[in-house]
Amino acid sequence: KWHARFAHINTNVIALMKRQDLVDGLDITDASLNGKCEPCLHAKPTRRPYDTIVTPAAEVLFHIHLDLWGKARTMSLGGAWYMMLAVD
Repeated sequence: KWHARFAHINTNVIALMKRQDLVDGLDITDASLNGKCEPCLHAKPTRRPYDTIVTPAAEVLFHIHLDLWGKARTMSLGGAWYMMLAVD
């Protein structure tokens, strides 16, 4: 409840505020600070390192990523409204 009211801040910060009496009426127990709320679990995923084994593509343009962006609010200097990025 308090975690969400304080804009999903770290529970350690809430415990610190309680210990130092920085907030009036902050009635919490250690049990109420355990775990994370569902929005935080989805919005703040844990990081992991990149895979150590990378398998290169068999040939050029075998595996590509395309990103199409637009329509832009203003036209580019070249007269374009859209942008396409292709990564091999």
